[in-house]
Formats: sequence, structure tokens, C-alpha cells
Amino acid sequence: MGDDSFTSSISASDIIQETVPPEKVSGKIILVGATAAGLKDIRATPFDPDIVDVFM
Repeated sequence: MGDDSFTSSISASDIIQETVPPEKVSGKIILVGATAAGLKDIRATPFDPDIVDVFM
């Protein structure tokens, strides 16, 4: 899913259960979106043939 040097995924349940260290998200721009393939929210780009919209 895209270039890992710029993106990372954290599950919503980890945020809700507070298992993510605050320094991992503090001072960052956070985008919230679904990444389930079954939602058919996948696009092709010149860099990745199967990228989820939230990572675009």
C-alpha cells in the first residue's frame, strides 16, 4: 500500500484501546479511512496499481 517511508497504518481498535504510544501520533497529520479491500475503495496510480484512497 504505497511507499512505507511516508505512510503507516494503525488500526482503529488500537487507538480506541489506547495501545498506541502517544509519541507515535503526537504532532502528526492523521488521516482516518477504511482499508478493507471489500469496500472497493482501491485506485491505480503510476506508483502503485492497488492503492487505497485514504493513502492517496
